[in-house]
Amino acid sequence: MIPALIVCHGNLGEAYLEALAGIYGDASQMRAISNTGLSAAALAAAVAEGVDALGESGVIFTDYFGGSCATACLAQIVGRPGLHLISGVNLPTLLYYLAHRHELPAPALVRGIIHRGQNAIRELTPPSL
Repeated sequence: MIPALIVCHGNLGEAYLEALAGIYGDASQMRAISNTGLSAAALAAAVAEGVDALGESGVIFTDYFGGSCATACLAQIVGRPGLHLISGVNLPTLLYYLAHRHELPAPALVRGIIHRGQNAIRELTPPSL
């Protein structure tokens, strides 16, 4: 199984974990880190600890490309090819991860996560009457 870390602004990561537990059930091997109240150095330290806990292979989800969370995560994956950082996390990406983390190798899992997340973003319009 490939472990995962969610690093987001505010309570978003914890909210995702709560939603996943309600929808999917087993969200084990996932942890959330928030940047709330943390300096850049404190966030970097928290992320370093979380990333180190993943080991040699894992998926790191972050909410916003270029934000403080993504920047802190990016610094931690340098020289660690088994760690994969995905920005723009949404509920479909996390559900795909949970459904396939046991069966797919990391590169295929990451491709599937990104595909699922992108395809889940749609404009919905009411049906014509």
